Amino acid sequence: MAWWAVGHAETGDRWRVSLLSSLTTPLTALQAWGASTVGALKAPAVWAENRRLRHALLRERHDIARLEELTQEVARLRRLLQLAQDGARPTVAARVIGREATPWFRTLLVDHGRQHGIPEGAAVVVEHGLLGQILDAGPAVARVLLLTDPRFRVGALVQRSRAQGLALGTVGGRCYVAYLTSDEAAHPGDLVVTSGIGGGIPKGLVIGTVARVDRDPSGLYWQAQLQLAVEATMVEEVVCLP
Repeated sequence: MAWWAVGHAETGDRWRVSLLSSLTTPLTALQAWGASTVGALKAPAVWAENRRLRHALLRERHDIARLEELTQEVARLRRLLQLAQDGARPTVAARVIGREATPWFRTLLVDHGRQHGIPEGAAVVVEHGLLGQILDAGPAVARVLLLTDPRFRVGALVQRSRAQGLALGTVGGRCYVAYLTSDEAAHPGDLVVTSGIGGGIPKGLVIGTVARVDRDPSGLYWQAQLQLAVEATMVEEVVCLP
């Protein structure tokens, strides 16, 4: 009898577990279905909100970049204004609106010309030094011949030794001082400025520093390769010295 009672109890327990399982399984499935349905209903709204946030972030990044550009432009223009005010001669400020860089020609186009008081041959400078010279000027635009153009030449002076030569551009886009009479005329690190000889470009504008000194091909003179003070590819505004 005891054995029968124990067996009967175990059977009852199994039946209750089975019944409970048969009831909870549909409930679990129903809950899962409900959750997925709610998620599916919410998904379009979530996607729309994500798109809105992404667009807002892009607009904010654009505004920050534009503000940074304006800040840098104001700083550059202030330095150019100071440069113009420091000079004893009249100046004309202009913006770079075009570039030409080939092995034979290296020029910039600026947005001011003859009607703004810019003549051909005028020196073109930025805060760090000489950039080039006005090659030709139209009524409203002008072309700047860069120091690295093979057509460029200007009288040059080594400040330390007072030795004078001629700064020339090269086909390879470099600049050097030619016709130095000795290897003591220029040493690496010497500052080179314009000599003022030859007209057009005033004396004392920084051209660059000496990087290396070599014999020229003729063997009669020395020449100094220069590290220019101005990186022309970075220039956006200039000052012309009529």
